[in-house]
Amino acid sequence: GGETYGMFINSTPPNMVPLFTVHPNGSIQENAYSSENLIQDEWHHLVGTWDRQIVKIYMDGTLRGEHDYGSEQPLLYNMIDLKIARNEAEARRYLDGCLDDVMLFDRVLSPAEIDSMYHIGDWDIIPTDAPFAYYPLDGDANDASGHGNHGVNSGAQPTVDRFGNPNSAMLFNGSSDFIDLDALDGFSVPNFSLSGWFNSFTMGTGSESSDW
Repeated sequence: GGETYGMFINSTPPNMVPLFTVHPNGSIQENAYSSENLIQDEWHHLVGTWDRQIVKIYMDGTLRGEHDYGSEQPLLYNMIDLKIARNEAEARRYLDGCLDDVMLFDRVLSPAEIDSMYHIGDWDIIPTDAPFAYYPLDGDANDASGHGNHGVNSGAQPTVDRFGNPNSAMLFNGSSDFIDLDALDGFSVPNFSLSGWFNSFTMGTGSESSDW
């Protein structure tokens, strides 16, 4: 998560509502809230997209919420360090759970691509453009996109992924573990998508308690 965009979980028992937020330069921050709750201790696929006017959130292959600014907005420009599993703007927020296959695209993913990613856990539609950054989280924080946007792991531990494969996802303790993405500082594009697999262990006690 960062100051300009991020995926968050609004955790107010008994609800766990994912939301995707964008904050264009010179504009107010707006959120796309999912109409469906996450289920605790289960894997979910979350995708956020932004086309300079409409912010959307997909969960498990289906569009679950959107917000339309009504007109084209300024470019997004990340002004602070990007983190996985920690909100840099509010450092008390950490993820208690697991993440896998985190991807950042410098374009808007199509609904067909998002549906494909959810149903088979990989592409059966070959995208025209590869991810700008891709973190398989297979025991490390390396970028597999070929662009060299490697992260730095701070405490997260390898764990099993959604298929039961060992050392194929990362576990975060909810209080201090995160991955630093300094390599993406200054990332600024007109359109983008954020995708990842998420599994939360705790419900939280109120407000937005975890993010990535």
